[in-house]
Amino acid sequence: MRSVPLLLLTALTLVACRRDRQSTYGGSPYGGGGYPAGGGGYPAGEGVPAADRSVIPHGQGWSCFRDRQLKAWSYCERNFDGCRSFRDSLIQDDAAQGKVADLTDCAPQGEAMCHTYYNTQAGKMGWSCSITMVDCQDSTRYYSKKTEKFSNVSRCEGI
Repeated sequence: MRSVPLLLLTALTLVACRRDRQSTYGGSPYGGGGYPAGGGGYPAGEGVPAADRSVIPHGQGWSCFRDRQLKAWSYCERNFDGCRSFRDSLIQDDAAQGKVADLTDCAPQGEAMCHTYYNTQAGKMGWSCSITMVDCQDSTRYYSKKTEKFSNVSRCEGI
């Protein structure tokens, strides 16, 4: 079972990731001032570590939601309550900033696309799971570019 501090660290990292991507890419990671052509920056191929499955929550199935304002951003949690809690925290966070979140409801999903990373500031491993491989690869691009915060970003895997 995961510890509460690890869950909190993962949630805070994902909030920062979503907020940073919204401000950097204007809500569209691929359009306008988005990522470089060719998708440089995300791990793929030889030499990229496999996801550390011991860090990713164990269980059966996932509960996931998508941010309709971002082209490739989704979040998955092993249970509905965890998914709903994180979704609600994003809605409250956006409201506090005078924004309106446009998030889908949490819905069951059999498999999620996940990757892991080392959070250099916290000194701990973290994980990120998404609805699709495209969403997961978009996440790895984000984490790979933030070398002052993250290292050892794994490839995406279906879990």
